[in-house]
Amino acid sequence: MVRVNTVLVNPDETDAFVTEIHVNVVKNPSNRVEFSGPPRFNTNVREQIVSTLLPLVDGVLLELKVPLASYELSVVNPGIASSLDAAIRISGFSADLPLTLALLGAALDIPIHGSVFATGHIASSEGAVRAVRGLEAKAKAVMRLNRKDALLLYPHPDSSLCVSEEASPDLRDTRGKIRTHAISHLAQAIPHVFSKVDLILAALRQGYFSRNTDSRIATQLKIGTTEEFYNALENSLDLQEANHVQLLLEAWVAFHVKKRRYPADTGSRLYALLLSMPKAVRNLQTEFPLVPRKQIMRLASLAGESDYEDFELLGRANEGKVRLSATIKKHVLNKTDACSEVTLDVILNELSEQNLYLKIYAPLDLAFSRHQLCEGHSFDESILSFYLHLLRSIGEVTSATHKQIAPDAYALLERTYRNLGGSSAAIIEAKQYGIGGVRKVLERMFQTIRTERTENYIHYVFAQAIDPLDYSAKLELTKTFIHRFQHALPETVTAEPPERFAQKWDVLIRHWIDTQSYLRSRLHSL
Repeated sequence: MVRVNTVLVNPDETDAFVTEIHVNVVKNPSNRVEFSGPPRFNTNVREQIVSTLLPLVDGVLLELKVPLASYELSVVNPGIASSLDAAIRISGFSADLPLTLALLGAALDIPIHGSVFATGHIASSEGAVRAVRGLEAKAKAVMRLNRKDALLLYPHPDSSLCVSEEASPDLRDTRGKIRTHAISHLAQAIPHVFSKVDLILAALRQGYFSRNTDSRIATQLKIGTTEEFYNALENSLDLQEANHVQLLLEAWVAFHVKKRRYPADTGSRLYALLLSMPKAVRNLQTEFPLVPRKQIMRLASLAGESDYEDFELLGRANEGKVRLSATIKKHVLNKTDACSEVTLDVILNELSEQNLYLKIYAPLDLAFSRHQLCEGHSFDESILSFYLHLLRSIGEVTSATHKQIAPDAYALLERTYRNLGGSSAAIIEAKQYGIGGVRKVLERMFQTIRTERTENYIHYVFAQAIDPLDYSAKLELTKTFIHRFQHALPETVTAEPPERFAQKWDVLIRHWIDTQSYLRSRLHSL
């Protein structure tokens, strides 16, 4: 089902309200268009849908060579009229624009941005959009939602109503509250209501990717060049949108499998995209494999002898195993691991208190809070049961025995009491204070594992952020860090050349993070 927001004028034409139109594709209906739900479409609206909107949509689908669909239409009532829904009637043509967009979206399986609100009359089967009444009231209705991301699509002012955008004070008043955009043709609305990724996915799945089209509407719907696909893939990788990356690659593979041809240079292009990403983003914020391995293997039988090397690169790229080679240098974009601004952002984000809490503290704290200490257990049983409970709770082991985890558990106990007299001191504490002493031992062990895992993660982030042998990357990152925080760093840092700190860039950033954390904790205690 596809949902689209629209704005309708109240029956007395004194105000307007926001509502949703729902469109479902249905199989084997008695009519091409069926209407459901309490709100009723007036006869003139139904005739407009059947005589103008449906032929328009059918023409686009035929040009794209996509099977025609049948639809079920319904309208969700606004909250102010929920108790009077039986009396509401859709009588005007201002819902033509959102209805047509929803019909196209349903037929092609493309969702519509939830932030878009549309109003407009479709005046012809070619897609011309004409003005409707009540625009000022409709703009106010959208503004009342208090959504800064809201975009109101409305007909471009024309002579039929003798209005202009400059003469409409309410449209001027929308500045800073909602976005507005005037259109005169359905094709102009498409880039605003459908995302580029969703358009590409639809083109690949429906088979019209790279197909030639003539009409304005079909051309806007058809994202059909290889470069557009790779641009969308690159953007999704940069934004760490793992779901989009997987969907794009799976649709790309399925499209070419159906066409029975190997997509030339796919391996080298994907390999180059990954190599062009900052190392910190690739290693710390990208999930591998990008798509299930079986999806990649579907292309194996289509690869000719000239594609073997590219197919090998595709498999390695999918696993994230990339390094610079002569084969892919021609595809590498003007981005390198010296993207120090992005790298610094990734490091600071990964080591932020919020991220450490989500990845380290929260799972451990929850596991510790759920542990039940049994009075009848011996000291050894208590230690092993506690350690095994932690590992199971955070998903590190699913099945293990006390014997299997005993070496690690006792090593943790030894590290915990290293400066307190060793493990013998822990045993004495437990015997001297009974179950309270055992609980104290377990609390100390918990704090140790919490601290160790935090330190391990911090070292991991620093190790993965940049190549430890790449001095230029270290220097660029050091320069970026000092420049960004120059007003808060001591003169002992800012007065020195960055080269002095380049080999100890991780120590410099770690001191900064620790200092900021200490200051925040002190301020919270005031």
